[in-house]
Amino acid sequence: MRELKFRQPIFGGNDLSFQSWHYWGFVDDDKFYGVVAPLDIAKETSQQFTGLLDKNGKELYEGDMLSVDGRNSGLPVVVIYEDGAFMGAYTDSTFKYLLNSGELHLQKTEVIGNVYENPELLTPENK
Repeated sequence: MRELKFRQPIFGGNDLSFQSWHYWGFVDDDKFYGVVAPLDIAKETSQQFTGLLDKNGKELYEGDMLSVDGRNSGLPVVVIYEDGAFMGAYTDSTFKYLLNSGELHLQKTEVIGNVYENPELLTPENK
């Protein structure tokens, strides 16, 4: 069974910038860890673990930005949850594809950042 866990960004400082992650859900040995913000805030910012790993063994979460085979034809692919499935969405087009453990492309996929820690990767000048 896939681990049911989430990560929640923690913001701080004068500019309320990203500081760190809080992991919650059934994280270790089926122990439940709770959220650290009011549930309405956590619902908007928390990102769910897909149950998948990139080529380096790094967990894939919603909001992660991916590079496929070390190159992208434009902006990064972002992991989203839509219509009951985790998908890779090309940020410079409307193309999306289903992410699942049987896909060959996962063996060539690498997490290069996420929407909270690296928002600059979503801008065209950082292609």
